[in-house]
Amino acid sequence: MRRLWRSEWIQLALSLILVPVVLVLFFLYSTFFVKALGAPFLLLPSALGLIERASPADVIRVPTSPHAAVFYVEHPGRYVVYADDVFWRRDETHLDVRETALNPQHDWLRIQDVAAGEEVPVHRVRRGVRPYDEIVVKGRPMYTFYATHPGYYRAVYLYSPPAYVAVIPDHVSGKEGLLSLLIDLQVGALVAYPVWRRFRRWHQQREEKRRKREEAERVWEKIRQEMHKNSP
Repeated sequence: MRRLWRSEWIQLALSLILVPVVLVLFFLYSTFFVKALGAPFLLLPSALGLIERASPADVIRVPTSPHAAVFYVEHPGRYVVYADDVFWRRDETHLDVRETALNPQHDWLRIQDVAAGEEVPVHRVRRGVRPYDEIVVKGRPMYTFYATHPGYYRAVYLYSPPAYVAVIPDHVSGKEGLLSLLIDLQVGALVAYPVWRRFRRWHQQREEKRRKREEAERVWEKIRQEMHKNSP
């Protein structure tokens, strides 16, 4: 079995199979991978109370089948709309990214206050997914809005919506710099220790070579002195 694994043909065949599979999986689930990489670095700041994170109980799933869907908000405050899409559906294809609802230039959502009968201002999140985005919800942030009171709100789809739409409290907007800094500090701390150990080992090896070289020079100097004394 070990000999078979070492075969160059077997390794090439596995590479031709695994590499495309990994690329396709990353393409389909890139938002999850990005958030999963950042999630461990947000546990400590969240435990220390430096930042707030949404919990699975905070996720409000909004139906996407009708042209409009009603959802309930329990607390006033700022909320963010997350959306996720698939590029192959049974009813339609989204191979052209320009035609998807995730296109940053395409507005597809309006939100209305059911009780007041008024439209709620929504603001487009003009960035992609980041490591500090909420991992308890699928996709990436698309819109933010402010709920002035608890109650029912209506999501109106102006265009074919993504396959997944959810609303959660917005703990990220305005804190992107702080979240990035906290992640960078932890990554730097993790990288600094192995780099320091590697530098220390390199320095010790360099000192050891220097001592050996000096010892060899002293031995050689003694040999030359003895040869000089014994020479006629």
